[in-house]
Amino acid sequence: MMTLLNPSITKYHQKINVSYYFYNKQDYAKDKKYLSLLSKFLEENPNLDRLQQITANERSFQVFRDEKWLLSKHGKDFLQRIGFALDDLRCYLTFEPFFLLSEIEKQA
Repeated sequence: MMTLLNPSITKYHQKINVSYYFYNKQDYAKDKKYLSLLSKFLEENPNLDRLQQITANERSFQVFRDEKWLLSKHGKDFLQRIGFALDDLRCYLTFEPFFLLSEIEKQA
């Protein structure tokens, strides 16, 4: 019989796969804040498929109050641990305008 490391791990929204955290309590400690924020977002938006698709930076700010977090290493690792992709959050990658301008200038 498996004993949960922390019963609070199971309190999050049902769409969040928390099984990784049963065996990785250090990562759970790092991700707890983000699990709570995402869980709250999912509870407030039960029909994700009806949400307008927006940039990953916009969704990151909307959910985590940090526009860069979702695409950071920690954010990407977090999504992988809970079985989410950007599509699941109805958001998509965009390139920074400066980056695109730099690439266009290089080609000219």
